[in-house]
Amino acid sequence: MHRIGYVAIVMIMLVTRALPQTADVSKTQFGSLEFSEKDALTFQGKPLDPPIQGGGGSYLSEPYRMGAKDVVLVTKPGGTACPVKYYFVTVTKDGAKATRSIGTCNEATSTERKGNSITLTMKGFLGPYEPEDKRRKAFAEDHVFVFRDGAVTDNGKPVR
Repeated sequence: MHRIGYVAIVMIMLVTRALPQTADVSKTQFGSLEFSEKDALTFQGKPLDPPIQGGGGSYLSEPYRMGAKDVVLVTKPGGTACPVKYYFVTVTKDGAKATRSIGTCNEATSTERKGNSITLTMKGFLGPYEPEDKRRKAFAEDHVFVFRDGAVTDNGKPVR
C-alpha cells in the first residue's frame, strides 16, 4: 500500500514539473518584478539581493504606490513546518530591495494599506511536530505586522 502511494506521488511530481510554469508579474512605475525560470524574484531581469526564491504558488501583489516608491507584497508558500512566508519589496528608480521573510508562518487574515504603511494581520503558528497545547496557544495569538518606510514591526516590536 505504501509503495503505491509513493509511486503516485512521484508520478504527480513528474507531471506537474512538465507543465508550463507561469511567472507572476507585478508592474511597478519603475519596471517589472517577476519570478524567473529558475524561480528567483527579479527586478528588470536581475535577481534581488538578498535573493527571494519563489517556487510554485508564489504571488506578487499589485504595487502599492507610496510617493516616489512602490511596495509589492510577496507571498511565498513553504512546507509543513512553515506553510507561508511574506516579504515586502520596495521599488524605486534606483532598484528593488526586499525585507527578510516576515510572518508567523500562518496565512494572513487581512492585508490593509493605511496611509504610508501596509498592515498584515495573522494568527500565530507552530508546526505539526510541536506539542498540541503549544500549537493551540500560538494560534490564539494575534499578530499585526506593519511595514512602514522599509521597516517591519510585529505587534509594535521591530522585526529583525
